[in-house]
Amino acid sequence: MLRHAFCVRLLRCSCEACGNDIPYTRCKWRGKTQHCSVLNIMTVWEAGAHESPRRPERRIRLTEPMKAVAREMVAHNHRPTRIRNALLRRFNLNQGSLPSLAVVQRFVHHYRAAHLGGSDFWDDVSNLVRERGFTGQEDLSEGFTFTWNTDMDGHPVVGTGTDTDPFVVGLSSKKLMQRCDQVPAAHVLHVDATFKLNQVNYPVIVVGISDCMRTFHLLAVFISSQRTKVQYVEALSALKRVFRSVTGHDLAPRFVMVDADEAQLNGVEEVFSTSIEGAKPISLMCYFHVLAKVHENIRELEPLLAARVMRDIADLHFTATAGAYAEKKAKLLAGWEEDTRLSIFSAYFKKQWLDSRFHRWQIFYTRPGSPLPITPSSSTTEP
Repeated sequence: MLRHAFCVRLLRCSCEACGNDIPYTRCKWRGKTQHCSVLNIMTVWEAGAHESPRRPERRIRLTEPMKAVAREMVAHNHRPTRIRNALLRRFNLNQGSLPSLAVVQRFVHHYRAAHLGGSDFWDDVSNLVRERGFTGQEDLSEGFTFTWNTDMDGHPVVGTGTDTDPFVVGLSSKKLMQRCDQVPAAHVLHVDATFKLNQVNYPVIVVGISDCMRTFHLLAVFISSQRTKVQYVEALSALKRVFRSVTGHDLAPRFVMVDADEAQLNGVEEVFSTSIEGAKPISLMCYFHVLAKVHENIRELEPLLAARVMRDIADLHFTATAGAYAEKKAKLLAGWEEDTRLSIFSAYFKKQWLDSRFHRWQIFYTRPGSPLPITPSSSTTEP
């Protein structure tokens, strides 16, 4: 005998028309539904009458042809706003016959979560990471996930995203890692963080290498819930372990380029303590980020004075030797200190980009024929 599994809901009127007629009291209409999930039978009761005979207009829903177009666009990762605009043009609709943005959003989010693995619930994400975990049996172009923490069977384990249990997961493929299996002294390893690339706004850490032709080769992408030293150490340590499993070689670069982020630099220096040559890797600073921060601090200067500052910084960047750099730096700072309009900027630039840990943004720090200290991925990872 089947046992009923009832779900009972008590309803009350939320009609806008009734609310307008009696703004200071509630409508007398009441309802009740009883649904059996086993037999899929629903019983509905109602009592009382609505205060207003007017009923609200029915919401405009998506038709089946509209849903087909929406599914196709969701598969290509289009946003609900763009999908709604496409429906407007595709079916020659007007604002009165176009479904609301909320209707399109609900359909898109449900379809993405149910059919495309786009759910951001922890259980769903954890299962997806586990199913795609690195085993060593993947094809060259088949993507896989990897983490530092694993279970008894070697499957990746991710945290819940809290400060005590951070979420860190990497994504890569064998082909990407084998492409980056080059002579360490001939390339620069880049570590760059960006945002606004996922539903929960977690930072995305991009790791790759650039060669002497300034071509960027992606190595792996990490999604992390925080940006502290702990997360960078965990991510880069997991990358080193998987890189050795795939290529049979250690990931020990001679040059590593980072952002002006203390946590990132501390994590890089801890994980890559020695290079293949036995020396400590040289941590470079991305020249693009230096210019971006400098530009923010010279907006209040006169155009001609700001242009002079940018020329001086470019001259420092392209010095060929350490001796020429020291001589040019002393001359440049002396010229800035003589101009009272540059006193505040001169103090900032000296503290942040000349005397700090992020002072290696000149080309003489890399060997001849090596990539310049500019992050090729910046144009693609800046939000």
